[in-house]
Order: sequence, then structure tokens, then C-alpha cells
Amino acid sequence: MPIKKDSIFSSMFDIGHPWSLNLVSYSKHLQEIYLQVDYCSKTLNCPICGKSCSVISKTPLIWQYLDCFQFKSFMICYLPLIGDKCCCDQAALNDVILLNLILNQLKNTDVLSPLRSFYP
Repeated sequence: MPIKKDSIFSSMFDIGHPWSLNLVSYSKHLQEIYLQVDYCSKTLNCPICGKSCSVISKTPLIWQYLDCFQFKSFMICYLPLIGDKCCCDQAALNDVILLNLILNQLKNTDVLSPLRSFYP
């Protein structure tokens, strides 16, 4: 069952530009929440080499996230695929983009408490 995307989940997961929380749905029967996050910019500054690259497509990735309201939570993230202007490996680039997104979401939780001095 879909939930309005401007609901509490938008604030709760602290997802900002260039990311967008496009869809939140849940299954009461399965006790699962699904969050769809999309990269919404047409360009990407490569976090590895710094070049500005065009986003030519996106690829989905799903993982189990922190549980919400005692429901299992799953994040479906559409990672940007870049054109050939950047010489960096796409898999390594996606790993860095995904890690930055996850760390940004977790920075205000107790999950990262031991790492606060390294990730302000």
C-alpha cells in the first residue's frame, strides 16, 4: 500500500538533493516497508576523480535497511550510471555513491556513534 511521499519518512530518512524519496509502500501482512530512492540530477561530480559526468541511466540496488516501527525495511536505490567522460570504474563509483548515501542517512543515529570523530 503506497504512502504519501511527503510523509514522515521524508524527514526520517533525511534524503536530500540530488536524491529523492519517490515512493514509500508497505505490506501489513509481511510487516515490511519499501522505500524507493532515486538520483534525480542529470550530472554527477565523480567522488573518485572529481570530473563532472553525465548521468545516462540508472541501475537499481536493494538492501535491507534499519527496521522501522518493528517492520523490516528495504531500500530500493536507483544509482546513476555515467557516460564515458569519466575514467573511473562504474562498480567502484557506485560503491562510493551508495556508501555516502548510507552514511549520510545514519550520521544522526546511534549506529555511527563510535565513528563520530571520523565522520562529522
